[in-house]
Amino acid sequence: MNLKARMTLVAFIGIFLLKGHEAQARDGVVQLNINKVHLNLFQPYPLPLKFFSNKQFSGAPLLELNSRGLLLRGRELCGWPNKKYDEKYSSNMVLGYSSLAFLTGGKVAYQPCSIDQPVKSTWGDGGTGPAALYIELEKSSADWVETRVQGVVAFLPLKPMNAQYRIEPAKTLSNEPGD
Repeated sequence: MNLKARMTLVAFIGIFLLKGHEAQARDGVVQLNINKVHLNLFQPYPLPLKFFSNKQFSGAPLLELNSRGLLLRGRELCGWPNKKYDEKYSSNMVLGYSSLAFLTGGKVAYQPCSIDQPVKSTWGDGGTGPAALYIELEKSSADWVETRVQGVVAFLPLKPMNAQYRIEPAKTLSNEPGD
């Protein structure tokens, strides 16, 4: 095979793999509510994140995002690929995928997290960018953020996150293609 044919084949394979990843990733694109302020967490995510029903952050967490996935009152709502958050693949860690086989064009089961909770795990740039994690907020202070979990007020302490986040104002967020 001559050089031009090899380069064409390599380009075709690259486009095929990229398009396969995009098509699969679009399953995991979660629409953000642009009328809400969001906490945007930086990778690798500062796990565990525990949401409590009080500002003393005591008792059992109402909602917890840990190395296994997202738990509501101790019951798993959705998990990380391969049931474990892997920092080595942090740019591909989106909740709801059964494995990382989509990286090589494989078919992967996707089960989105419950809609009625504040943690939004998605792909950036409309499905073509790296993994992104947001938390819908009601209020914030220097020490905590307030959100709602199935209608119940919940507080997330900010100190354990070591400033691995930024607060995104309402109406500035978009995860549509091309934004």
